[in-house]
Amino acid sequence: MPEAILVAGSCPYAHSALANVYLLSVSYVPNPGSIESKGQNANITSIFSTAAQRAHLTVRTGYFGLCVKTGDDVSWTCRKSPDAIVTAMGERLQDPLDLLDISAHFQERAVSPGLM
Repeated sequence: MPEAILVAGSCPYAHSALANVYLLSVSYVPNPGSIESKGQNANITSIFSTAAQRAHLTVRTGYFGLCVKTGDDVSWTCRKSPDAIVTAMGERLQDPLDLLDISAHFQERAVSPGLM
């Protein structure tokens, strides 16, 4: 019986059909509502909640690159490195909690395209 390996999660270009195939997607919740926290961590919860409310960003991670879409964009901006995405997006990139760096770290440490 022949065996096959499905290789998905490439996310190389925004205009290709593979832009919707990814391994990890992280984003800010636009309106998380009221978050109640009691005790000594109440202040940190408020800081993260405020940062997430101001940012409208989704980052998708594939084997060969990262794709980013802000709330105002219609299409995805896809590049091989996070630095290239920052250069391409410029001032439109609002990422207060560094989701782009978290995704790049995931790609570097956990994703291995070595099977290809």
